[in-house]
Amino acid sequence: MLFRSRDALVAPELQKSRRRRFGAAAVSAFFACGLGVFGAFYHSVGIGWIIRHNLFRNIVAPPGAALAGPAVLMWNHSSGTVTEGNTFINCARGVSYGLLSRADGDHVAGVIRNNVIFRASTQSGDVGIHLSSSPGTQVLNNTVVLSGTYGAAIEYRFATTTNVVVANNLVDAAIAARDGEIGRAHV
Repeated sequence: MLFRSRDALVAPELQKSRRRRFGAAAVSAFFACGLGVFGAFYHSVGIGWIIRHNLFRNIVAPPGAALAGPAVLMWNHSSGTVTEGNTFINCARGVSYGLLSRADGDHVAGVIRNNVIFRASTQSGDVGIHLSSSPGTQVLNNTVVLSGTYGAAIEYRFATTTNVVVANNLVDAAIAARDGEIGRAHV
């Protein structure tokens, strides 16, 4: 179990030339309150990481501070990540593949599937699942309940987010394309 931290709880960031390949975070519990901008599991330039069967609870910013980052953030030229079978309870944001608009993709060809994201109506937050410059990504069979705290359960954005499949998800808010996204979404 990992508990409170000022920044990310797990952050194996490397230079683009030294990519961390085929890592895993599995069967762990991440509890935090008062995290900085990065959330719980933050990875830059990772290839083939698997984030499976974890519990993320209360990944939020301190009172009065800006919104905490996603509980899981894979970005900065990461690729092939699989995030599956996780539970997210009262986190400001759930899973984000990509963060910035990049011509060659900020995260490429990942899968987000079979996760449960729940946020109570008393917990402020943002989108449950977010794709940003993440071409070739699949978002499948997730349950996202935000209890009226944000207008979209799943968002995919930027023109570089192409060939996206969003299918068979149970949500209580919209599934939305933003900022020129031209992927394919099946709801």
